Amino acid sequence: MNDCQYIHKFHIFGYDTDWQCNLTPARLVSMMHETAWAHVNKMHVGWSDLQKENLFWVITKVSISIRKLPKWNDEIEIKTTAVKQKMIIYPRDYEVFDSNGELIAEATSEWVLLKTDGTLVRSNEKVDQLLRASERSASNCKTSKLLRIPFEENLPAYTAHLSDLDMNNHVNNVSYIRWILDLIPADFYQSHSVQKIDVNYTSQLKWGEKYTIAIQHNDNEWNFTIYTDSGREVSRISTLWS
Repeated sequence: MNDCQYIHKFHIFGYDTDWQCNLTPARLVSMMHETAWAHVNKMHVGWSDLQKENLFWVITKVSISIRKLPKWNDEIEIKTTAVKQKMIIYPRDYEVFDSNGELIAEATSEWVLLKTDGTLVRSNEKVDQLLRASERSASNCKTSKLLRIPFEENLPAYTAHLSDLDMNNHVNNVSYIRWILDLIPADFYQSHSVQKIDVNYTSQLKWGEKYTIAIQHNDNEWNFTIYTDSGREVSRISTLWS
């Protein structure tokens, strides 16, 4: 296997699943990110390495296609591929295989480097040298700019909790997916399967901040935009179900 790729194996435990014994979509995305972290750590451009340079990774977009969700006690294998940098974007792809080697999900994502003061880094010689990248994408997924659902003053307000945070002291990107899935009605969730999740991350939330979620539902598509309670956009999410 090339340095631009990394494989991580996972066992599906009960706490990874929903009431139907399926791996939750949010946990699947979390496993993808765990695989990516293991890869960049191996390449010496992980969280601890970048902290020494006052840098950190931030995901800006992800597009996930799900053919089948694994179930409790299953074994899966996730392969991630670092793709050649495009301007300031560091693309990363994922392929998820079941124990029979069948492709059951895939994704592509876009990452950027930020300084700890929030400044965008256009290029970093150390990262570019150490992070080997593939010339070709390993996923058929494509990221895109998503629909913005208008902000409304009377939307219910929620609070970002301590359990929502990541190592950078911001709300973990997987928390946004978990939040919006919890807003889908139970009868719809029980009779449908999620096929596609697309996320645009536009700004960050911190512990204790209030947020609202604007929702648009059209047949098998649910679209969401997350805002702070003052109207600052945080994330756009689109889901497609069958």
